[in-house]
Amino acid sequence: MFVYCANSPVSQFDPDGFYNRTNAVKYARKWTGYTNLNLKIFNMQYYYKDGDCANFVSQCLYAGGIKMTKVWYSKVFFGLRGVSNSWSCVKDQMSYFSSHYVGFRGFINFSDSEGEEFDSTRIDDIYEMIPNLTIGDVIYMDFIIDGKEKYTHAVIITEINAKDIFYASHTRNRSKYSLLKAVENYGESNSLEYLAFYHINNNAKWRPWYEK
Repeated sequence: MFVYCANSPVSQFDPDGFYNRTNAVKYARKWTGYTNLNLKIFNMQYYYKDGDCANFVSQCLYAGGIKMTKVWYSKVFFGLRGVSNSWSCVKDQMSYFSSHYVGFRGFINFSDSEGEEFDSTRIDDIYEMIPNLTIGDVIYMDFIIDGKEKYTHAVIITEINAKDIFYASHTRNRSKYSLLKAVENYGESNSLEYLAFYHINNNAKWRPWYEK
C-alpha cells in the first residue's frame, strides 16, 4: 500500500526529500555483495580513493535520499570528480552529521580504568544501544594509531536484531558483518578505543545541495 516506503511509513521515508533506509541498505549491499574481501569494486560514478569507508557511507546515505549540500557533496568539476571532506573523511563526516540530521548519538569507551587495555566488559553496552538504532544508521570506530586516538572507520548498519548489529563497509569489503565479532577481533589487538553510534533523524527534511 505504501510503495514509496516499503510499507513502513513510520520508519522509512517518502521520495519528497526524506531518508529511505531501505534504499540506503540496498545500495550498501549492492556495492559490497562480492566474496573476495580484497577485491576493490566501487561505483565509478563517484570519486574513489584508498580509505574509502566514509566515501562509501556517504554514497549509501545519498542513495537513501539525503540531499547534497555546499559542504557535503560528491560532484564533477570540469570533467573531474571531487568530494568534500565531510563526504569522504571520517572526522569531518562525523562533525557534519553531528549538526545535521542526527538524533540519538551513543558512545562506548572500550579502554579500562587505566586507559591502557581493552575492557571486554564494555561489549555488553552494545546491547543497550540496539533499541536506539535501526538500519541505515551509521557507526564510527576510533582506533589507537601511533599512540593516538583517531576516528578512522565508518560503517552503515544493514541489519539489526536484539543480539547483534550487522554492517556493510568499504576499504575492506564487508556486506553483512557482525559488530560483536568485529569488536572482539579489535579487542584482541587492543586497538579499538571508541564506538560512536549515529541515528539519522526520522523526521528530518533534507536540504537541497545549494544550501548549507
